[in-house]
This record gives sequence, C-alpha cells and structure tokens, in this order.
Amino acid sequence: MDMDIERTLYLLVFTTYVTFFCLFLRFYFWKKYSEKKYWGKRPSLSVAGIKDLASEMGRELPFISILVPAKNESDVIENTVRHLSKLKYPEDRYEIIVITDEKEKIAAKASRKKILSVALSLLSGRKSRSKQPFSTEEAHQLESLLLFVLASFAQEDDAEGLYELCETLKDKKPSWRERRKGEDGTSPNASVSSWGSNIALARNVLKVFYGLDWSTVAGAGDIGHSPLASPASGEGSLLARVRSLPRKELARFLDESLVRLFPTTQEVVEKVAVSLGGMPTPRIKHVSVPYDFDGSLHGRLTGRVVKSTKGRALNWGLRFVDPRCEICGFYDAESRPHTDVLMFVAYRYLLDPQECRIFQGPVFQVRNFYKMSPFCRIASLYQAVAHDWYLPWLFKTLPFVGGTNLFVERRLLEEVGGWDHNILTEDLEFGTRAYLLKGAWPQYLPYHSSEQTPPNFRAFFRQRLRWATGHLQVVSKVADLRFVSEKEQRELTFRLIVKGQFEWIVYQAATFVPPIALFLQFRHLLDETVVPPVVRLILAGFSVVYLSFTFYAFLRYRQYFDSTLKPDGVMRNLFVVLGLFALPLAAFLFPIPYTWALVLKSFGKEPKVWVKTPRTRERPA
Repeated sequence: MDMDIERTLYLLVFTTYVTFFCLFLRFYFWKKYSEKKYWGKRPSLSVAGIKDLASEMGRELPFISILVPAKNESDVIENTVRHLSKLKYPEDRYEIIVITDEKEKIAAKASRKKILSVALSLLSGRKSRSKQPFSTEEAHQLESLLLFVLASFAQEDDAEGLYELCETLKDKKPSWRERRKGEDGTSPNASVSSWGSNIALARNVLKVFYGLDWSTVAGAGDIGHSPLASPASGEGSLLARVRSLPRKELARFLDESLVRLFPTTQEVVEKVAVSLGGMPTPRIKHVSVPYDFDGSLHGRLTGRVVKSTKGRALNWGLRFVDPRCEICGFYDAESRPHTDVLMFVAYRYLLDPQECRIFQGPVFQVRNFYKMSPFCRIASLYQAVAHDWYLPWLFKTLPFVGGTNLFVERRLLEEVGGWDHNILTEDLEFGTRAYLLKGAWPQYLPYHSSEQTPPNFRAFFRQRLRWATGHLQVVSKVADLRFVSEKEQRELTFRLIVKGQFEWIVYQAATFVPPIALFLQFRHLLDETVVPPVVRLILAGFSVVYLSFTFYAFLRYRQYFDSTLKPDGVMRNLFVVLGLFALPLAAFLFPIPYTWALVLKSFGKEPKVWVKTPRTRERPA
C-alpha cells in the first residue's frame, strides 16, 4: 500500500531521531572501551618504584621539561606554576619553563605611563596633560587604581578589603525596587552585608571617587556621572590626606598600587619563582619571546614586530630546555594536571621508548564552570566526556594532538622541525606531520588535566572557529606535504575530512530536524500513526535520556570545578543546575562555529590571526 506524504515525512523524521540516538549511545561503548584499555589499567606508581625501574634498566630517570606559553595570563599563571612545582617526580629530574611575550611588557609600560599620569592629575586636582584616548581596559585599570588608593588612605589596616567592597558597590546595579524608590543602588546585598560599618566608609570613598574632575580625562566618557557625586561628611578630609602626600611619593605609591592590582605575566612569574626559591621544587625558568622573533625553530630576530602565536612561543622556549631533557611536556597557562602524570610518562617511556614518543592526555575544561553561561557549561561537560571516553577511540584513526596535557620526545621535536607557528591549530598539525615524517603515533595518557572553557558564547565561538579553520588548514597542508608516503597521505587526508568537514555538515544538518519537525507538526504534515504508540513513547523518552546524561556528566566532573567561584545562596546554585535544561538549544549551537568556518573558507574570509582564549580570573592559592 502506498504511503501518503504525511506518513513519509514522519518516517524520515523518526529515522533521523533514531539514527542520532544510536550515535549518542556510542558514548557507553566508548566508556567501556576506555576504562578497559586505559583507565582500568593504570599502574600503581611511586617515585621510589620508577627510580628502581630506571636502575634495573641501567639508566637515569628521563629528564622532563614542562613548557607553559603564557601571554597576558597574569590572572591564572601563579596557581599553575605552584601546581606544576608539586608534581610527584624527583625535583632534580624536571623543570618548568614559562614562556612569556615581550610585547606584553612593552604594551604594559606604555599603558601604565598614561594611566599613572592621569591618576596623579586627578588626585592632585590638576588638569591632565594626556590627550590620548583610553581603551576600555585602560579605563577599568584607572578606575580600580583610584579606588584602591582612596581606600588605602581611608583605611590603612584593611585597604584591600575596603577596595573590594567599593568595587562591589560600584558595580552593583540597582534592583527594580531601588529604581522605583529612586535609590542609588548601593544598598548592601548578602555578599557584602557582613562589612557592617564599613559600608558607610566605602560609600564615602565612592563619593570622593565620583567627585573627581573626570572631564579632564580624554576618553573617560561618563565615568564620573553618578548620583553618588553629591558631597558628604569626611569627603574633604580624605582627599586632603591624599593631597598632603608629596607628589613624588604619591606617584610612587600609584605605581606600586597599579603593579599590585594589574601585574604583567612576567611580574607574576618572577614573584612566584622567588617565593618558591627556598623550597625543594624543580627549577623554574622564565623566558620571554622577543618582539621580533620570526617564530621558527632555531629562527632569527628580524628587527620588526612579528605576530604572536602559541607555536612561535613554544619554538622559542625549546631553546632553553635543559641539555639532559629527553621529554618535553606542554601545558596551557591555566592547566592543573594530575600529580602522577610525570611518573606515568617516565614509566612508559622507560619500558618502550620507540613506541611512546607522543603522549596526549584528556583535558577537562570545566574548572571555571560556575562563571560560564549555560551554553558554555553544557559544552564543557560534553567536551570532558569526549576527552574522557572518545579520545582513546579516536586514536585508532587519527594522530590527534591537543596541545596541552601533551608530552613529546625532544628528539622527535627536533627531527620534524618543531611547531608550525603560522597555522591556527599548531597541535593537530604537529601530530599529522610527526606521523607522516617519522611514523610517530600519539599514545593515550590516562591522566587528566583540568582547565577552563571560554565563559561566554562569543569567546566560545571564536575559539571553536579558530579550531575549525586550523583543521581546514591542516587538511590542505597534509594533502600538499612532500617526501612522504602517498598512500598514508591520502588515507590521513580522507580521515581528517571525515572527522572534520563531513561530520560538521551532518551534525549541523541534524540540528535543523527538530525545528523542521515542529513546523511540519504545526502544519499537520506529519502522520505519526505510521508507527505504533509504544514506539512513539520510546521516541519521546530520548529527550529524557539526553538530559539525564547531561546531569550525570555534571555530577561526574563536579569535583574538577573551582569551588572558590561557586555562587552564594541556594537560588543562585539552583539556577546553575537549571541552566542544564538549555540542552536542546545548546545542541543546536554546538556545530555553528565549524559550519561557519566552512562558509568563510569558501569565500576566502576565514580567520588568519591566532587569537588567545580569554580566561576567568582565579584567586591565588
């Protein structure tokens, strides 16, 4: 019997839903595979044990150099260096090399000069001579500097606490009740109510702050426009105390305060290195990439500014590894690897150095979970699941290298010419080149590293767009690579396309099925009677399975969340959990950056510049 159009359309929709549910069920297969082959076979290791193993083999423990590229990473780098210095491995057999960028220091010097000049003029009551407009970040730093200095003069014994209270009150937006009553929106909320009498002191500091003559500052806009600008008791005495300080001393205090509030990555690294100097820790090296370094391994200084990329920084850092180094480890500036990771890498390398030339471990990018948007929270959970269970299976078809929680034999790095500093995904490109040139295939490292996910969709989109564009660059480069096996070249190109362009298009197309089905249902163009009622009930249950799995992932990876970022109050925590119900919308948005990369590539408009991923600020441990 011929089916009518309504039944045919419903069968197409039904088949699509079932197909993708079956694809989703692969997670459980991958889980079993990864646990049986890797996670369930982790050996029981100790420093004494691997020392004995090396002794039995008549050699020393492998010396490991950990490289951490860090440009504009002052918000996170301190905790990372401290964590890396506590890994379970003999302190004399590994080192930490933090690679900063000279351009950050140069930019900070120019910016600070402008900020200090304006701040000194505002506090001393003189007209600012600076005519240069302020960027958004410079305006923020100027505001924070002035608040901190005023708080220091208002309350010397706890200047930082008063400053934080001022920042909280300044940034607090009035509620609808306060707007109705015409209040200024600075009434204390639950997070600051414990300050008691300091609320009044903070308000007085804010009155002085807003009462400064902001009209003399180029690009300041409406910073000084606030209902708090009305005079108050104590205002004159506070400003008088500030202006009573000799100008040179005030300038020095401003300079010290600005460095304290907004240090460069270089300053933070140097401070941490000094603080760890008297402790039994590995050697910490700090190197800075010259502004004119061309980016190639063993490259030269050009005398002109060269754009910054991660590959460029890593190639510079490789110049400074210890001569004894056999293995190079790579971590991002906010990484927190498992403390046993070096012991495992050394253990496997001792047993099979020819096979274990590259180790790639999973990355759980969930640490700033409480500071993400609902979409990014869901994305971070599924990315963690993929690295936890799917990555071991992916290694059966692709030489995937992720760039962090990565260990590479130093000799291999030299043999293949280091990192490609011109490509947007230098990590994936390195993995493919190492395989085609030297036959090196990555091994799965069953030790995680916790990291961050971009906190909002815009940052997430830019990061994934860079990844997708870099993937397309790698496909083109692999196809054009010379002096390699043509068979392996064709096979790898095909696998990259399947795992890249093909899957992106398929998943993006699948996201349009639910809205199309809703539209067809609304127009009465679907006849669901073509399948039995019990089957339709099972189909409706798919959504419950997806949502339940999301909550399972939330509970599984919650131990890696930064608890210091957890919001106050039951309701705010409830909203975090309720955000997981945005899964259907998130699933629609996941493939968009990858699809957009294909569109841009087809028009020759794809991104050409490497863009750093923004971080969530972390409190020093």
